[in-house]
Amino acid sequence: METDQTELNDVSDLNANLVLELKQKYDEWAADAGVLPWEEVIKLGNN
Repeated sequence: METDQTELNDVSDLNANLVLELKQKYDEWAADAGVLPWEEVIKLGNN
């Protein structure tokens, strides 16, 4: 964050394991919280 405070540079390729870990944690939280996938939200809006 110190070198890229505005987060303009995507460094996810340099941290693939961390990205995977964070995605898994988010997916677990989203399932527990009942968060709908964005694709489903879009479908609901189109009805």
